[in-house]
Amino acid sequence: MRKLFFSILLLFLSGVIPYIAYSDSNIYDADIMYKDIKTYFSHISDQEIEALMGSGMIERFPSSAEDFRFIPDIPLKKDISDSLKKIKFNIATESLYFLPYKKESEDNRKTLLIDSFTIATNIEKLKGIKYYSLSHKGERVLFEKAEIISGRVPYPVTEVPTTHLITAQIQDSTFGDYKYKIEYNSLSDFLVMKMSNTETFSLAFFPVIGKESLLFYIIIIPVEEGFFLYCSGICKTIDSDYIKKKGKQYVYNRVIALYNWFRESYNSLY
Repeated sequence: MRKLFFSILLLFLSGVIPYIAYSDSNIYDADIMYKDIKTYFSHISDQEIEALMGSGMIERFPSSAEDFRFIPDIPLKKDISDSLKKIKFNIATESLYFLPYKKESEDNRKTLLIDSFTIATNIEKLKGIKYYSLSHKGERVLFEKAEIISGRVPYPVTEVPTTHLITAQIQDSTFGDYKYKIEYNSLSDFLVMKMSNTETFSLAFFPVIGKESLLFYIIIIPVEEGFFLYCSGICKTIDSDYIKKKGKQYVYNRVIALYNWFRESYNSLY
């Protein structure tokens, strides 16, 4: 009987541990999570689903607009794909995360979308975000300044608008001080944030990234057990192996920094 008990316990733990690896206090219903993943992400593989359920994140480097597999199946998916194709990028990265709700409410999904819009439009909070710099071999401040020029949102937010536009002045630690266009689109079950440069980026007076050739997406989708957070970044830069290698790390670091910004901002709400 004792051996049977420990066998059952071991079997139970082996099934549960992969799904709580990214949370200290939550045990998720694997069937519900699997169903939610298949509902919104029909192009990811079984191995990627297993990794997402086990660690709470997956990432990859697409080679073309058609190679993006994590873009969620939402009504704006075609618009997002078309915007990727338009840039004809040569650098790309995409990541998908799953995070638990920090606080239960009567309507988790509506509350999460309001929280997400509040976070995503508070652009000043980008100032001081850090990332790991390989060239400096340590953490470095990513955005040294972040100011809203137009489109400021009055807080507190009680309803998420269908569309919203912010223009911001952001000082990048690598490229300098430039304007960005930040667009928001939302329906009842998701929020999309699209961030693009409106000026040409230069290094030592040499143009490196053209106008509207640097694009980042953040997409938030609340589901029953928590919410999916999709982050991606693409860039069209000059055809130089050295610049493309640097650019790949640049885009990847900024996608991770944007994810950390959102996650830490969300955690700080509760």
